[in-house]
Amino acid sequence: MAEPKSGGSSSSLRLRASNPGGSRSEVFLVDGLTLGRTNANILQVEDDGSGTVERTHARVEFSGDGSVRLRCLHANTTVFGPEGSVSSLILVAGTTFRIGRTKFSVVPNAAEDPFSPRSGLGCPYCGSLDLVASGGKPTPCPSCHQPVLAVPAGADGTPRLLPGNFTDSSGRQYAVERFVARGGMGYVLKGSTQQGAWVAIKILIWNSDTSQQSISRFKQEIELLRRLHDPNVVGLISCGQEAGLFFYVMDWVDGHDLRQELQSPGKPETLVPFSRAVRWFEQACLGLLAIHRAGAVHRDIKPSNLLLTSDGRLLIADLGVAKKMGNDESGMTSTGQMPGTYWYMAPEQHYAPDLVDHRTDIYSLGFTFWELLTGVKPNTVRPAPPSSVNPTVPKAFDTLLFAMLEGKIADRPASMLEILRAIPKPEGKKKPEPVTSPPPGVEPPPGPASQPPKPTEVGPFINGIFGLGFMIFVAVVLYFKIFGEKPAPQGNPAPPIPLPRGLTNSIGMEFASIPAGKFLMGSPVTEKERYQNENQHEVTLTQGFRMGVHEVTQAQYEQVMGKNPSYFKGATLPVETVSYDDAMAFCKKLSDLPVEKAAGRKYRLPTEAEWEYCCRAGTSTPFHFGSELNGTQANCDGNLPYGTTRKGPYLGKTSPVGSYPANLWGLYDMHGNVWEWCQDRYDSYPQQSVTDPRGPEAGSDCVYRGGGWGGGAAFCRSANRIWGDPSYRGNGYGFRLALSSSGIPK
Repeated sequence: MAEPKSGGSSSSLRLRASNPGGSRSEVFLVDGLTLGRTNANILQVEDDGSGTVERTHARVEFSGDGSVRLRCLHANTTVFGPEGSVSSLILVAGTTFRIGRTKFSVVPNAAEDPFSPRSGLGCPYCGSLDLVASGGKPTPCPSCHQPVLAVPAGADGTPRLLPGNFTDSSGRQYAVERFVARGGMGYVLKGSTQQGAWVAIKILIWNSDTSQQSISRFKQEIELLRRLHDPNVVGLISCGQEAGLFFYVMDWVDGHDLRQELQSPGKPETLVPFSRAVRWFEQACLGLLAIHRAGAVHRDIKPSNLLLTSDGRLLIADLGVAKKMGNDESGMTSTGQMPGTYWYMAPEQHYAPDLVDHRTDIYSLGFTFWELLTGVKPNTVRPAPPSSVNPTVPKAFDTLLFAMLEGKIADRPASMLEILRAIPKPEGKKKPEPVTSPPPGVEPPPGPASQPPKPTEVGPFINGIFGLGFMIFVAVVLYFKIFGEKPAPQGNPAPPIPLPRGLTNSIGMEFASIPAGKFLMGSPVTEKERYQNENQHEVTLTQGFRMGVHEVTQAQYEQVMGKNPSYFKGATLPVETVSYDDAMAFCKKLSDLPVEKAAGRKYRLPTEAEWEYCCRAGTSTPFHFGSELNGTQANCDGNLPYGTTRKGPYLGKTSPVGSYPANLWGLYDMHGNVWEWCQDRYDSYPQQSVTDPRGPEAGSDCVYRGGGWGGGAAFCRSANRIWGDPSYRGNGYGFRLALSSSGIPK
C-alpha cells in the first residue's frame, strides 16, 4: 500500500478507532495525525457529553529514536489509557486508549484483504496502477480501457478505485455518474439506467476483519428489500457482482434527509410545525410496519436514514444493520459490536441485544421525532414535553412520544399499528374514535389455513341452468330487501344486481352501470388487522352511476395526456406513478374531448363510498371473494397473506388489467394491482348512518383504496383506507373513473 504523504509514517502500524454506534475507522500512524471532536481532524472523536473533548484534542508525534507518541495538546486534557488518565502515551502494537466515547487501538498493518478481488489501489478489472484520479467522474483505465472511478477510502485520504459500470444478475447495465457517500458498510454512487433514469448503487466495503460478516449482512439486506416493495421504503431494483464486488441498485431519491429539517431550540417559530411533521411520522410508521411485517427490525432509525423526496414523501433507507426476527446473529456481528447509532439506540441495544425486537424501532422513531419537533435530544430522565417547546404539538402527541421512549421495552406501544391508531390529527381534523378490539402488535400468525370448497363437477348445461335460476332467486330476494322492509342493522345489506347495460366510450373504456342502494361501509370490530378509521356505518347512495370496469390503462392515459409516466411499461398495464392531481387532470381532459362533450359525459373519480360499494359488490367479507387472500386471487405480495398461513405468488410488478376474476358486478382489480385514488379528502367516518357522503370540503390529504402489487394482502381489504398528499406519485398508485348517473335507469 502506498505511503501517506506526511512528514513521517510507520507503515507497519495503523490506528483503529471504534465508536459506540458500531462505526469504525482505520488509518496509518503518521507524524502529525490529529484526534479531536471536529471533522477537521484526521480521526474524529465522539464526545461523551462532559465537554472534556477538545476541538483538536491530541496529536501523534514521531521522535528521532523511532518511537511514536500520542500527546494531548491542552493542559487540562487527557486520554484514558491502560494506566488511567494520562497526558501522553507511547504507541506500539497492542496499545489501547479512549478519548470521550471513542476507543482506539494500535494494530499491525493488515495484509491485503483475502476476500477482496483486488487491493483497491489498482484498476478493479486489470490491476493496473497507472491510473490518476480525475474530478470525481469515471475515467478509462489506460491499460484495459474500462471506466474506473476513484473514491475516498477513508480518513487517511488514500483513494480506492471502483468500476465505472455495473451489470446486474439479469444483464442490465448501470453507468456510474459520481461518488455520493461512504457509509459504515459500503459506498453509495449515483448512476443511471440505459434508459437514462437515475439510480443509487450501493457497494459493499471490503474489510479484512469483517468481510465474511459483511457479506452475510449485505445479502440479508438485499433479501429483505426484495420482500418489501413498500411506498415508504427505498425500493430495490436489482443486484449483482461487478469485478468481484457485491452491489445492489436502489431507487434514486431526489431530495434530502430529515437532518436538514432539524432546527436549534430557543426559537419556536423555526421548529417544524406538527401539521407538517405528523405527515412524515405517519409515513415512517407505515414504512416500519411493512418492515416489521416482513419479519425484520431496522435497528438504525435516525434522521439521516429518513429521506424526504422533493414532493414531500418520506422513505426509510439503509437496512444494512436490520435484524431478521428470531435469527441468531452470532456469526454476523463482531464481538462487542452494537448495530445502530449511539444517540438513537434503545436501552436494550446497549445492554441486552438479545431482547431487540420491533419495539426497538419504536423507541428510535420516538427519539427522532422528539428531536425534530423540539430541536433537542430527549436525553434526560424526564425531559420537558414537546408541546412546552413547540406550541403546535398536541398534548396527545406528547403522551404518545413519552410512551414510545419508555426505558422498558414491555412498556412501549406494542406495534406500529397501535401507534398509527393513536396519532392525533392536526388542528382542524377530526380525531378518529378509539377502536375497541383489534389486537395490537406485529400481528400473530393466522390460524390454520382453511381449505376452499372443492367445486362441483357438472356439465356446462347444468351450470347454466343453475346459474340462471340462482340469479332469478337473488333478484327476487334483493327486490324485497330494497323495496320491502328495512334491512336489519347487524347484517351487511346486499345492494341490487347492477343493470346489464354498460357503456364503452370513445377511447375504449368500459363502464358498468351501478344502481342506487344501501350497504354497510367500514369493517366490523372482529375483522383482523382492521384500522381504527374503519368504524362501520350504514351508507345510502340515492343515485345510480357508472364505474370503470378496469383501472385506467397506460394506452388510455397516453392517448388523452400525450405521455406515459409509468415505471412498469405496457399498454394494458394500469397507469401508475400518477398523483391525485394527475388523475383529476385526466378526468377534465377526457371530458373535454369533442366526442365526450357531445355525449354530455363528465368523468370524475369515484367517491370513497362509491368505491367501497363497488368493491364489495354486495358482500360483507374482507374481500369480495371471501376472507382469504395470498396473491392467487389478486395481485399483491403473496408472502404476506391474509386469513391463511399459505403463502402465494408475488409478481413484484403490476399485471395487465383484468388478469384476475371480476367481482359479482363485473369490476376487475378492485383488490390489488395499484392503489386507486378516490374523489374524497380524508376524514374520520361518522358514527351514524349517512346519505351520499362526499368527504369534507377541504383538507390536505386525499384517499386511496384497494391495496397494490407491492403490499401485503391486509392492505387489499375492502374496508382498508389510506390517505396521502394529492401531489404524491409512486409506482403503486393509479386510478379508475366514475361517470355520473345521466341516462342510467333508476
